[in-house]
This record gives sequence, C-alpha cells and structure tokens, in this order.
Amino acid sequence: MESFLNLSLLATGVGLLLVLQLPIFQGGLFTAQTYRDFGKVRSGKTLRAEFVLTNLHPWPVVVQQIAGDCGCTNALPQEKSLPLRLLPLQSLPVNVSINTYGREGDVTRTVTITTTDQRPQYVEETYLYLHAYLLRN
Repeated sequence: MESFLNLSLLATGVGLLLVLQLPIFQGGLFTAQTYRDFGKVRSGKTLRAEFVLTNLHPWPVVVQQIAGDCGCTNALPQEKSLPLRLLPLQSLPVNVSINTYGREGDVTRTVTITTTDQRPQYVEETYLYLHAYLLRN
C-alpha cells in the first residue's frame, strides 16, 4: 500500500511538471514563425515580413514595446499603438521591414517584443529573427 501511494505521488508530480510545460504557463507570446529567411536578395531593397503573435495565457498581457536591433529594422503592430493589451487568445499581426541599402553579405536582424502581465514586475521578451544574404547591386 505504501509503495502504491509513493508511486501515485510520483505520477502526480510528473503530471504537474508536464502540465507546466504547456504554452499557457510559459512566458512570452506564441508565434508559429519566429524566423524568416529571405534567401539571396539584391542590396537596396526593403524586405518585409509579417509575424502573428497570439496570447495563449489565460490572462491578458500588455505589449509594451516592439523594437528592432538597429535603425535599418522597423517593426510595428498593424494599426495599433503601444502599449497594447492582448486578451487571452487574441492575436496581433506585426509588420517588420529591413532597409538593405548599402549593406552586403550575411545579415541577421532581431526584433524584440516586450510584454508584461498581472504579476508584479513580470517582464517577458519574445524574439523574432530575420535573415538575408545581400548581393551587391
């Protein structure tokens, strides 16, 4: 009987650990695509991509900031201003562009989305990556 109880407690603990790995208990926003590879393109073009972020938490989150890692990278939510509250299961399309003028070779840019939620002082960052190999004009 005691070994059955120990085994039952162990199974419950393992089950709880597995449940805590579900997306709703993880930080950040969900996006089906975090990486966009444009392949080989001529320098001088503006590359554009759209990412859709979805709040899978059972509570609202607030998108505080969306920022590119350099001046050539812009990222804006579609038709909305920040900060922006996302309800559970609500999605937010984000338009990202890279100005490739004057650049050559392997280029990778990062967009950081900063969110907060109801937990005191809780800040989470979600990252989007864009890559291209830029050919000289």
